[in-house]
Amino acid sequence: DDESNSSFFSGSGSDDSDGSSSHTCTSYEDDDTFISTDLTRTDTMLSESDGHIELLHTTTANTPGSVNPTPQYHIGDRIPLSHIPPDEIPLIERSLFGSLSMDEGDRTEWVQKHCTAARLNASAILIHFSKHCSVAAIMGTIDELVNTIILVSREFDAPLHTKCIEVLCHLTRYIGNNYALARKKGMVDTLIKCGRSKVPDDRTWAIRAFQNLTALESNRAGLSTNTILTVLSISAMRNGLEEQLAAVGALLNLSGEPGAIVPLTNTKNVLATLVHLAHNGDTCADVRNTACDCISTIGLWLQALAGVGVVPKDTEMELLPTHGICGWERWVNLTNGQHT
Repeated sequence: DDESNSSFFSGSGSDDSDGSSSHTCTSYEDDDTFISTDLTRTDTMLSESDGHIELLHTTTANTPGSVNPTPQYHIGDRIPLSHIPPDEIPLIERSLFGSLSMDEGDRTEWVQKHCTAARLNASAILIHFSKHCSVAAIMGTIDELVNTIILVSREFDAPLHTKCIEVLCHLTRYIGNNYALARKKGMVDTLIKCGRSKVPDDRTWAIRAFQNLTALESNRAGLSTNTILTVLSISAMRNGLEEQLAAVGALLNLSGEPGAIVPLTNTKNVLATLVHLAHNGDTCADVRNTACDCISTIGLWLQALAGVGVVPKDTEMELLPTHGICGWERWVNLTNGQHT
């Protein structure tokens, strides 16, 4: 109730000789037994927002004879500032949150510093989760989570955006996620931007994600765009082996889609890149084999297209290719001034 809420912070504060402050506050157990709680700089962290104090971490000391004391407030509770008497506000731990009277610039700096650390930790946890197939399957169904990861992946000035790209890549490892991910707003654009990044890890994770997305047949037609093909061909020519393998693998996947043949042959440097990789002795064997496979698949589709072309009925049927040549009214020979 309001009366008990207003007495959450009670007691007196004292300053230790080493400059740290500690405060004895009271909280309640179910049987109304008072429990003494010492709030120090490392014990309590409270965050102020929109007129509330949020209890982020607290330690409750056991008193003799008490069993599992229950604090009046719990981690995550939002305490209205109006419930805290003005004379008790100074008892709020200041060293972690900073003084309530600090100016806006200092407070913003403090928030940015601690939020950055929290975001890095959160992204590291998500990476561990996404590496497990069963967990990745669940993560892929949570729109708010996926949308947030996509958004943060575009923050190229933030140190954690590479971790978020890695999370997206791990989500594509589960086949069941890939149909929805390929159609998720901002997903493809984000991978394109990351595929053009100056950071090798950004590019590798993004191209690997493309490789997994294009492995799903229903995604290939939509991903066979000039922009994506250009990103893949540029990555295939870079020095990073993992990036090369992922890029050529994605091109091979797209070459298996009949609707992708025109974009593949139309996009500048795609075929030239594949031919270069296939004939370059310095290229990794796996990259060369994949490039050759891709060229062969494209050639097969082109031959199939030639075989189903509309031919006049009176045309003599011939096996293709004919290996013939064509010319316009060529002169074959010149004998005694006569041309034949």
